[in-house]
Amino acid sequence: MKNKTLIKWMVVGATVPASAFAQTTTANSTSTSTTDIGKVSATGVGKTASGDNTPSATGITRKDPGGGLIVQEDVPKSKSTVTADFIQKQSPSADVFQILKYTPGANTASGDAYGLNQGMIAVRGLQGSQMGFNFEGMPLVVVSNFSVFPGEWIDTENTDEVTLNQGTPDLASPNVHATGGVVDLFLHNPSHTAGGLFDVTYGVNDARREFLRLESGDIGATGLRAFISYSNIDVNHFRGDGEDKKQHVDAAIVKDWGGGSSTKLALTYSEIERDTYKNPTLAQYSKDRGFGSSSNYTSTYAEGGLNYYGLLKNPWRNLFVSMPSKFVLNSALRLSVTPYVSYGYGA
Repeated sequence: MKNKTLIKWMVVGATVPASAFAQTTTANSTSTSTTDIGKVSATGVGKTASGDNTPSATGITRKDPGGGLIVQEDVPKSKSTVTADFIQKQSPSADVFQILKYTPGANTASGDAYGLNQGMIAVRGLQGSQMGFNFEGMPLVVVSNFSVFPGEWIDTENTDEVTLNQGTPDLASPNVHATGGVVDLFLHNPSHTAGGLFDVTYGVNDARREFLRLESGDIGATGLRAFISYSNIDVNHFRGDGEDKKQHVDAAIVKDWGGGSSTKLALTYSEIERDTYKNPTLAQYSKDRGFGSSSNYTSTYAEGGLNYYGLLKNPWRNLFVSMPSKFVLNSALRLSVTPYVSYGYGA
């Protein structure tokens, strides 16, 4: 099995008039989203105006229009936004494709119920390989073949907002190939109040998941606040032998400089080990309807045999680090810079 390592690094920035980002916004009262740092997407579309957000442990308010799916947009293009009010009502293991399944023009399918295997998305007939995906302004697609793996991205509990910008990307976007649209993911902004969140999930196929997030709150008078979270999931395959495992860390530090200027350091790291699902032929599937030995790998090893599931593991680890920064130079000029680095290693 050949190992592959992928590292990419880039700094993108732009100095633009503030009027280029004109959009109606509503101040949020929730402690989990009190600044718009990181909410300016790589496409140049600013933070979405949302409804009243009364603080709660998970961020669910039940006050956003349409439960967080119907958001008033004020941009000259087709754009759909899914807010935390909807995201936090989904399964804790839901991936980005599952979050976007109700947005106009999007058709999605999951590889499994827990977001660990590659699913698919199509927007207006164009596939995911023809789309762009950004995490806090940095591109997430694999540059060798433009594939995407949403199970490697941020945890559901730490997803503040997901936007789908349909159609070709703006010139400011790092996704020049994205004829099918651009998806922007925004990591949870650290709370101004110290605290945390813990949840445990159990499900079919011996699924077990634990999640813990710790918030520092405001650190003295430094203008700094941070959070770090850890999650672990282990689930057996729903068809055939094998299991999937994932350990994941998210973290963010925000620095408020004053005058509307701020910097956010966002990090997400995953270690994943997946056993491969076998794709049966029509004859195999017709014989056992996809759940027998004809359609799946075997649980025992036979010398010279290739159907033992333990021979077909797919380990992977990846790290994404982005630092979107916004500096208000004067009333008519703003500087936005997003340095980032990504690392991936596996088979």
